[in-house]
Amino acid sequence: MTARSRLLAAAAACLAAATAVYLAAVRTTGGQMVENVAMDGRPVDRWWVHDPTAVRIATAATVLAVAGAVAVVAWAARRHGARRAVAVAASIVASLAVTELLKHAIVDRPALVATGERAYLRPNTFPSGHSAVAVAVAVAVVALAPSGRRAVAVAAGTAYAALVGLATLAAEVHRPADAAGAALVSAAVGLAVAATAGWPRPSPSPPPAWAARRAATSRSRVALAVAGLVGLAAAVLVAALPALAAAVDRAPLTGVEIAQARAAGAAVVALATAVAVGAFAWLTPPVGLGPET
Repeated sequence: MTARSRLLAAAAACLAAATAVYLAAVRTTGGQMVENVAMDGRPVDRWWVHDPTAVRIATAATVLAVAGAVAVVAWAARRHGARRAVAVAASIVASLAVTELLKHAIVDRPALVATGERAYLRPNTFPSGHSAVAVAVAVAVVALAPSGRRAVAVAAGTAYAALVGLATLAAEVHRPADAAGAALVSAAVGLAVAATAGWPRPSPSPPPAWAARRAATSRSRVALAVAGLVGLAAAVLVAALPALAAAVDRAPLTGVEIAQARAAGAAVVALATAVAVGAFAWLTPPVGLGPET
């Protein structure tokens, strides 16, 4: 299998994973109940109370996502030239376009759970445009980082993208699966862009020994960074499983169970973001800035 084929296959796998998330979280009664509790932070039989703080958090999430996109495009233009900046911008725009198309024209949210007067829970919110942009930015940061800084880029990019996703969760504008699905969609777009752009390009001669050692070290560091992030998120998710079971079986939930459900939602967002960014980092080589000093 060629490098391009591997990237396209990985992109297809990410889309398949996003589809699985959608089917489990949006197309099942249990999935909708758990998602509503994780987003709403309240028992499923109480009305929504408008919270000005939530509005401010949602605004901050939007500003953070847009600022990240502008910053990474400017960085790409300065360090790698206009062509690379255009590719980065196109990847971010494509990620947002695909998620918005899915959300508004392709997928829907059947009414499997009664929401009462809480009209904000009824429309489809899968996948999240905010998270799509943030993960696309994280992917671009990883793509542009020198090989010796890739592990740091993975950790920083994942933290940034997860923060945006968690902000939309706290603001009660998105559910955990919205951010998780968007992360996988953005990873798929990034992998497809890398494949269609002819990257990685074949080298005319074998790389020197120092380059091979550096590449191996970089991949090991990336693997450790991703494993650590995935392990932490998975531990939080497992610890919160009792609340997930309670959310499906009964309502209202206790305050502790609501906190556990929210923690589970946050863990899902962090887990999907780490997997998406880490998969891109593992499958694609760094752009490189020449020998590092």
